[in-house]
Amino acid sequence: MPKPLFSPTTWSKPPLGWLKLNADGAFNAAGCVGGFGGVFRNHFGEFVDFPMFKRHLAGIMAAREVARLARTKLFHIIILECDSLQVTLSIGSLQLGNSPCSLVIEDVKIVLKSLLCSRIIHVQQCANVVADRLA
Repeated sequence: MPKPLFSPTTWSKPPLGWLKLNADGAFNAAGCVGGFGGVFRNHFGEFVDFPMFKRHLAGIMAAREVARLARTKLFHIIILECDSLQVTLSIGSLQLGNSPCSLVIEDVKIVLKSLLCSRIIHVQQCANVVADRLA
């Protein structure tokens, strides 16, 4: 694991050929809500977009974090509902994928298997309004 080099006070472009990921998270203990996000930028400082798996990756990351939270809180029997059919099918698949998201998907599977009992169910977006608003 690389050690942090220093704590800059202003954003700077990454070196030529590199991408820089800026990530942050927040949690409001009073409201019991939180979120996370990140952006990639190239050596010109331009945002780099990955439209082919951005929504898919966001759904998988959310599934992983809520599954980890369930395990941390000792919730051993859970139903994970997701409004992305692609995310639901990926996590429910027995096969190892070859997408950029595959390792995160496998992590979700490991966390869910560590629980006493878990299910993943695809729901329509209108049935997942609270989670959508929190995201």
